[in-house]
Amino acid sequence: MKRIGYILIFIAIVSGIGSIIANTGSNVVEVIFWLLRIAMIVGGYLLIKKANQKKAQLTTEKKPIEWKRIIRGFVAYGLGIGLGTFLVWALWLRNRETPNMWPEGMVKDQIGRSKMETNPINDCYLKCFALNDSILKKELKKGDVIFGISKTRRKPAPVYAIDISSVKGEKMRWWIESKDSTYNIFKMEDLPGTTSNHICDCQPVSF
Repeated sequence: MKRIGYILIFIAIVSGIGSIIANTGSNVVEVIFWLLRIAMIVGGYLLIKKANQKKAQLTTEKKPIEWKRIIRGFVAYGLGIGLGTFLVWALWLRNRETPNMWPEGMVKDQIGRSKMETNPINDCYLKCFALNDSILKKELKKGDVIFGISKTRRKPAPVYAIDISSVKGEKMRWWIESKDSTYNIFKMEDLPGTTSNHICDCQPVSF
């Protein structure tokens, strides 16, 4: 439309210049031709103006939000992240001991990497439950750390309360002192609802 307007104006101007140069005189036909030229110029101008207004309207008009396209993008992004995470886990992390970044996991990982100190109290609890160091650490790893009653600010090492429930319905709480590379059993107590009470004549540690 804009191009047509420019063409009309161009033809009218060129035709007018040619008429002036030819000096055809002022007769009725020439007057009609001049009126047509003026009409062409006005019409061309109006076409150009309308085209410019339409272009301005298109640039200022807000395009509707393409929600389907956005949702598809999020779905594809989520699938990519999920697939990448699964591949990382399957290829590198599945069979590895990776440290847990949550506080409870960090506590249990620290105990799991530590070695039980050799002393009469630890030996007493192991003998009472017929356990050894590795088996006890596996049981503690499945337990729940109760931070509300744990002595996390104790010096020189914190003491954590870890609740354990066995498949037989035994419920007990172990109080574990966790050092940098070793750990100790300070106390064990049965919890309400346990199916078996344990009586270990082991010396409790004050903390």
